[in-house]
Amino acid sequence: MLCAMKIAINALFWIPGRTGGSETYLLELLRRWHDAGADEVVVFAGPGGFKKMQQFANWRHVEAPYDEDNPFARLRAEQLVLPGLLNAEQFDVIFSPGNFLPVRAKAPQVVSVMDLQDRHFPQYFSWRRRAARRVLFSLSAKRADRIIAISQSTRQDLIAVMHVPPKKVTAIHLGVDHSLADVDPARVEAVRARHKLPERFCYLPAKTFPHKNHLVLLDALALLRDRNLIVPLILTGGADVAHEAVLARISRNGLQGQVRHLGFIDFNEIGPMYHAAALLAFPSSFEGFGLPVLEAMTCGCPVVTSDKMSLAELVHDAALVVEPTDADELAGAIARLWTDDVLRAEMIARGRARAAEFTWDRCAALTHAVLAEAARA
Repeated sequence: MLCAMKIAINALFWIPGRTGGSETYLLELLRRWHDAGADEVVVFAGPGGFKKMQQFANWRHVEAPYDEDNPFARLRAEQLVLPGLLNAEQFDVIFSPGNFLPVRAKAPQVVSVMDLQDRHFPQYFSWRRRAARRVLFSLSAKRADRIIAISQSTRQDLIAVMHVPPKKVTAIHLGVDHSLADVDPARVEAVRARHKLPERFCYLPAKTFPHKNHLVLLDALALLRDRNLIVPLILTGGADVAHEAVLARISRNGLQGQVRHLGFIDFNEIGPMYHAAALLAFPSSFEGFGLPVLEAMTCGCPVVTSDKMSLAELVHDAALVVEPTDADELAGAIARLWTDDVLRAEMIARGRARAAEFTWDRCAALTHAVLAEAARA
């Protein structure tokens, strides 16, 4: 049973359509708490998020304006503007689900941490972003009454890298949208026709960040082609810092007719894409969680993924796992799922069973319990 509290939600990090899995996390929690109706909730959001808050009609919404095209403007608003707004009222607890919290706010605070990627791959961050993340992670971890990590991997990072006391950090896995499993076959065929998808294809939904290892996957496909196995690849997600390198590798490997990049797809096409795909290849070197892996397993799409960080934690024995920078090992795993129907059926069954363990109802209930614990402290 939920206990009634007055909760402030710090949603300044949320820029609709541009915040990725963190947006899903925020909205899935808020929908469940809003439907439960047990708490008095005030949501503090930036311009874009404020406009989208009308779906939570029973709550009060407060806008904290900032320039959403400036990545540092949110941080300034969060530390300089938001504390004044929060301290003008009495809250039982403040919840910040976007890595950082408003340090000078007075009420008990809970912060959710996605990952500490900058500590593992500093080369992917500008010096300004690295410096900002280090300072704000440190201040947030010290100020927080409780910290939520979205995986055991992130929890261990917080303890080992940032020396956060273990009792202060709770790992709560995200959920997955299980309605993705029930997609009308007509919708799948409509998406297949719209994007001119091949009958069978390997799928990777990820922005072209270096750690997503698009280049390793392209090398794996070239190895398979040289072994007389042609596996078409469909890529979705935005173009990012490694995009030109991805395009160059497609050309260098002679994969122009075998690989297509669709860019961002509509939210309503996520489920149909997984259902249309023959397999998901997700060889990322670093994930705080790894939602696409669970989404694919929910949809009955077998998975090849990385043995690093949270990904191995999520899949257990329900996917093939590989060293994410080893193109030959990745090629072998893809070939097995592409050609072995018995293995495919086994991985599909295991994947569906494993994904069923991850629900947003559970995530919302456990998160609410941590907020209540912080409010009582």
